[in-house]
Amino acid sequence: VECSTFQMTPEGRRFLQDNPTPGFACYTGGIDAHGTTGWEVRDNQFIDIYCTNGGLPEHCIHFWNGARDTLVERNYLQNCARGIGFGLTSSRGHVGGIVRNNMIWAQLSGQGIGHDSGIGLESAVDVLVEHNTLYSAGDGFNAMIDMRFETSGIVRYNLHYPDMRIRNGADPKLYLNVLASEELFADVQNGDLHLREDASADLSLVKDKALDSILLEDFDGGDRDQLPDIGADELGNGSTVVMPVPESPTSCKKKSVKRKVKRACRKRCRGKRRRCLRQCRKKRCNRLRPLAP
Repeated sequence: VECSTFQMTPEGRRFLQDNPTPGFACYTGGIDAHGTTGWEVRDNQFIDIYCTNGGLPEHCIHFWNGARDTLVERNYLQNCARGIGFGLTSSRGHVGGIVRNNMIWAQLSGQGIGHDSGIGLESAVDVLVEHNTLYSAGDGFNAMIDMRFETSGIVRYNLHYPDMRIRNGADPKLYLNVLASEELFADVQNGDLHLREDASADLSLVKDKALDSILLEDFDGGDRDQLPDIGADELGNGSTVVMPVPESPTSCKKKSVKRKVKRACRKRCRGKRRRCLRQCRKKRCNRLRPLAP
């Protein structure tokens, strides 16, 4: 499954909440797969999969109930209550598999909005989770990486905020996962989790730290060097492609928002072609839309 967009619209959210599945307040999600083998999910975007009635949806990407050897890479998740999930509960797990080079961002907060985790591992055996960037600009997330039950394997080189959580007997091996600050990123308030070369935060925490990594590319498909950086983005490789967010009729209508976008894009595209400026304005306007009711 690749190069696709999964988005919950305001109309879809209202319909779902007004017509719930019995026993479930928010029974929806993105990809939900049981008992699969060797599936690959890459280069997709998942947007606004959440409810406002207190219900918790399924994950954007969920492989469980005997699934195995799944590869999930280079996906962009924005404002979703649950991100990537391998396994569920203590009896419906996942074997093997890799989660790498994904960017997961959310600003979900407020009464009635259920939200849980960026990456959830529940009875995920021998899993590898590496080089992901996860950031919540809202509040209330249980954990950005949540590991439960019989989960085992390796969780390394992830850049995340807030913290990770291990519980219910999980026993993964953790190595060089870094708690992020917003100053590391290009525009964390609007979902751009690329690293900033002029970051006021300490880049030495993430730069050239993944000593044993064998990944050749980052989230954008750009080359990684011999000492890759922590997280999904490799700093300074000339590749900063962000998957576009669908347009919204509420985007950039306010003059104050237009001015903010223009200033940010002029700075980002200094010395580059005008096409960069046009694309930047379009992407940032779309990301500045308010949360759908």
